[in-house]
Amino acid sequence: FGIGFGHKYYFIDRKKFTPFFSSTLFTVAGGDSWSAQTGISLASGLNFSIPKWIPTLIEIMTSSPINSDRVEKKMNFGFTIYQNFDGTNGILPFLNVEIKMNGQK
Repeated sequence: FGIGFGHKYYFIDRKKFTPFFSSTLFTVAGGDSWSAQTGISLASGLNFSIPKWIPTLIEIMTSSPINSDRVEKKMNFGFTIYQNFDGTNGILPFLNVEIKMNGQK
């Protein structure tokens, strides 16, 4: 479980296959002993659209496809460099799906 606040910069049009850079202030918690980490991260990767006819894991698990022209489904993959406020740091790969609701049409 976690939450983060940050900014993502797309080098080209965000609606197309494009590289991006992001910075985030985050806090995450979990594990067997329920520990929490807070810190900052810098990430770089690639972003691309997922066609509407390909279901995401959330759509498969809930058996409810998202059928709306206002929804954008994206996949991001790359690497993040993080620095926790307790002094630990590292580099991690990531792969995630984001679903964004666009404004009114």
